[in-house]
Amino acid sequence: MTHEMIVAYGRNREIGSHNHLPWAYGTMSADMRRFRNLTEGKALIMGRKTFESLDHPLTSHDRTNIVVTSHRLAHDIGVSAVGTLAAAYELADRKHRQAIVIGGQMMYCAALSQTDTLYATEIAADFPGCDAYFPALPADEWSEVAREHFPARRGLNTHPMDFVTYQRSISPRLPLEL
Repeated sequence: MTHEMIVAYGRNREIGSHNHLPWAYGTMSADMRRFRNLTEGKALIMGRKTFESLDHPLTSHDRTNIVVTSHRLAHDIGVSAVGTLAAAYELADRKHRQAIVIGGQMMYCAALSQTDTLYATEIAADFPGCDAYFPALPADEWSEVAREHFPARRGLNTHPMDFVTYQRSISPRLPLEL
């Protein structure tokens, strides 16, 4: 199976501030709708901090949650904990689910070399005070295959953004372990 990744980041590739999104929850409705649509029916692979930042497991829309962690988790229905990224991909495959990495910074860094498709929301705004960032894409390894612009709209999207799809243009490198 191919491996996917989904991320939303600011102008400086910022993705988080103290284990929360840098923008206020509910202010980027189009991005949230895109996230839901692109993750429907898939195995969501995330790190422990990302999982703990959620109010509840993302099991609606027939999704499976896989958390990569060395810590013990209180298991919720629809949540599996594994020790490595490789184990997360294996579990998704056993469950016959397309795997998509949803964060955070450590997971993005570890999974990027194994990712075939990246769905990015590029927000045209700066978010000072962030402590988590998305890694830069090596330009010689990735190609932009789609871009759709969304202007800021009061009550819907606080900031202008582009939905961008990137495809790996060369073969993935050897897997890295988290």
